[in-house]
Amino acid sequence: ANNLATADLVTITDTQVNSINNGSFFGPGGSLTYNTLTNLDVYLGSGGANTANIQKTGATTTVVTGGTTNDIFNVGKNGDTHGIVNSLTLTGNGGTDTANLDDHSHTTGADTVTITNNQVTGNGTFFGAGGSLSYGALANLNVKLGSDAGNAANTANIQSTGAATTVTGGTTNDTFN
Repeated sequence: ANNLATADLVTITDTQVNSINNGSFFGPGGSLTYNTLTNLDVYLGSGGANTANIQKTGATTTVVTGGTTNDIFNVGKNGDTHGIVNSLTLTGNGGTDTANLDDHSHTTGADTVTITNNQVTGNGTFFGAGGSLSYGALANLNVKLGSDAGNAANTANIQSTGAATTVTGGTTNDTFN
């Protein structure tokens, strides 16, 4: 995290954490490459509205904590959330924090996702095998389901919510419970 008056812009993959805004997170040219970690904890700064792009998970547990401003957590890469194959936790830390889970480009089989007041699950359907999301202190949770391959319809089971929640279906007759 930075203590500067600038926002952190970070991309997290299964092997790296990269700063994508002139080194706002690590400093110019900085990055972290990792392999076989148990825990990866990323704390965003309080210098502005931060953005964390979580494309894939490689550590057994990945935790991303926002700064004290309005932060955005984007989960998925190019509209596919199946790179999330381990436990991911997103925690807001003040401000109006938003998590965007985007699987709209996924066309292999239907998504089945369950949303509660602190978790989004979809092991092997919405996320990759072993993937799940826990969340807390968010103002907004936005979930885009896959594009529904063939006639496969998505299912969203919304049991409770811990943030203002929007679920966007795919292109066929999806079910919302």
